[in-house]
Amino acid sequence: MKIVPISESCYLKYEGCRRIIHHDNARAFAEVDIGQRAGSFALAWRSDLVVPTAVANRGMWWVGIDQKIAAIQEQTGRICFSMTLIDNLSDILFGDRVVIIACETEILVLNDDYSIREIHGVPDGIKAVRMTGNRLEITTLENVLSKIDL
Repeated sequence: MKIVPISESCYLKYEGCRRIIHHDNARAFAEVDIGQRAGSFALAWRSDLVVPTAVANRGMWWVGIDQKIAAIQEQTGRICFSMTLIDNLSDILFGDRVVIIACETEILVLNDDYSIREIHGVPDGIKAVRMTGNRLEITTLENVLSKIDL
């Protein structure tokens, strides 16, 4: 999978369903090539200082930038999940049958059917997140460690 910067005019050539992440007033654009079967998708986002995150897990590509995230099935190109987030995306992690979406001040835990299992607010802000077995460990900007059993 490759993420390649493109121009706004190239972005606009993509069909609406292939624009998996879109922001009004976008300043940065990219093409995501998921592979021969799924094809390419386009991204548009506001900040020219951050780059998209893309990670694969169990046949799904999870792509996110700013306050948007989407999951695309690698074999078919089907968009299985798409969501606007409350805060900017920090990281995407995977546990046993869960997906963890870490934002600046909250953690979303999704089941493998894309339903929301849990939402955890982290008002002090998130410095680091990691999975240890079925335990999510969150370090805040105040260097406080919290552990959540999933």
